[in-house]
Amino acid sequence: MRKWIDSYLNERSHYARVGYRVSSPVSCHFGVPQGSVPLLFTIYTLPIVNVIALFENAHHTQYADNTQLHIALSTDRALSIINDYLQSVNRWLDANELCLHSDKSEAIVIGTSPGTDDNRFRFV
Repeated sequence: MRKWIDSYLNERSHYARVGYRVSSPVSCHFGVPQGSVPLLFTIYTLPIVNVIALFENAHHTQYADNTQLHIALSTDRALSIINDYLQSVNRWLDANELCLHSDKSEAIVIGTSPGTDDNRFRFV
């Protein structure tokens, strides 16, 4: 299995084709081939569940490069806890040479307490 994965990821090249014209091949040293099954990325990012498990009432869904976090909190410290979680996730992403795309990230805070619409956390 490891040899198959190595052959899939190593010594690859890519080229561009426009009409009948084809560029020269260029070596590709990083990433997973475009259009590939998200299995390899999912395996690589699976340990994020260890970060999520550190937080009470935290659950997630994951598909390919999309991960959604679901947290149920009923405390005045809810936004502080969410910030702690985001910092933990960012540390894990940095350690694994990944990044959180702030322009693709959203947060929805639902509640009935005053201040639940307060926007005191940021995606960095």
